[in-house]
Amino acid sequence: MKTRLKFFTPITAAVIILSSLTMPAQAGFLGLFGNDEDQSVPEPEEMQRREAAAQELLAKAKAEEQKGDFEDAADVYRKIVDKYPLTSITADAAIRSAELYESEGQPRDAFETYQKFIELSRGDRRFDEVLKEQYQLAQRAKSGEFKRRILIKLDIPMDAKVEMFETVAKNAPRSPLASASLFAIGEMQQEVGAIADAINAYAKVVADHPDSKEAPVAQFRIGELYVTQSERGAKDTTTMTSAREAYEDFLVRYPNHSLAKDAKARLGNVDSKQSEDLLKIAKFYEKTEKYRAAAIYYRDIIKQGGPDDVVAEAKSRLATLQASKNVDVTMPEPSAADTSVDSSLTKDRDDYVGPPSPTLTKREFTPRTSMPASPSEPLPVDDDGITLPGGNPLLPENGASEPITPEEESVDSAE
Repeated sequence: MKTRLKFFTPITAAVIILSSLTMPAQAGFLGLFGNDEDQSVPEPEEMQRREAAAQELLAKAKAEEQKGDFEDAADVYRKIVDKYPLTSITADAAIRSAELYESEGQPRDAFETYQKFIELSRGDRRFDEVLKEQYQLAQRAKSGEFKRRILIKLDIPMDAKVEMFETVAKNAPRSPLASASLFAIGEMQQEVGAIADAINAYAKVVADHPDSKEAPVAQFRIGELYVTQSERGAKDTTTMTSAREAYEDFLVRYPNHSLAKDAKARLGNVDSKQSEDLLKIAKFYEKTEKYRAAAIYYRDIIKQGGPDDVVAEAKSRLATLQASKNVDVTMPEPSAADTSVDSSLTKDRDDYVGPPSPTLTKREFTPRTSMPASPSEPLPVDDDGITLPGGNPLLPENGASEPITPEEESVDSAE
């Protein structure tokens, strides 16, 4: 197929027609992938035979390229790499094949051929340049730059683009391109609304490359994504708790970053949202006549603060409960030696008050190796149904005359 060459990288600027492909084989060349030839180091006579066969293919590839049949030429160059990985011309054939594939709008073939170069020649002086070319290919695939010959946009599947960036990160895990690649995966997942996958990708940036330029932005976006998840209707207070932790981690780790001011503002918004959620929980307990549980939640809202109207309502309702129901909301501090469980937190007791409300005190920064699991899909609700911290349904229609404890939920799951 004859087409006009549109693309050319500086890697082989000095060898446009590959006239210099007679250099000695790189010391780092090892056959690390399948091909038709034995991967063991051949005897000198066998090596000469392979060199001669590779040179014949080289002549054919150059002839195709000179005719303008660049796709056919790329295929022949790649055949040298696949069939004769230990020859003196293999590295250059891989690079030229990848360049021609890219020029012909075949980014996946180009990427795979660059990968063969990387696997074969990690000691080659052009390794870093080829790695950059791989990263640029992945970025162009991400942005949708590649088009078919009839100018129709080339549709590269999401999983293929993710794999390209993951490969770059694995090829040089300590390179700045590794963190940039992982961050790009998070961006792609965020763009298509795959919140859980995006959170996991950004979390990996922070965990594996905490000092990279992408890490602070990744940490900030984790908080944003949890907030988005909550706003989409997730009836689960753990979502906002995770958002709060993400913003807190950001402020502890990157207090001087340009996003710190925004993180503080978002943290305040999260606090307000959590107070509103706690008020809903308290009102549900009050509605189901679990007055002590309701009073404890009202007390915690007053203690932690929040929007003025929320705090005012909590104070009013708490005062009413204490006056009309004679509710005792005091919680004695256990002694250091007392490891027993408070009987009022045991579901089979008449004085059961439900699980404790989430603490909102500041935490020491602890790097996370992974982010909390994504909450389950929102449950259908009516009235002011709400879910306690941990995601347990508190819906009368579900038969929850008393709240379901996290311990019971874990037992049910095990069964």
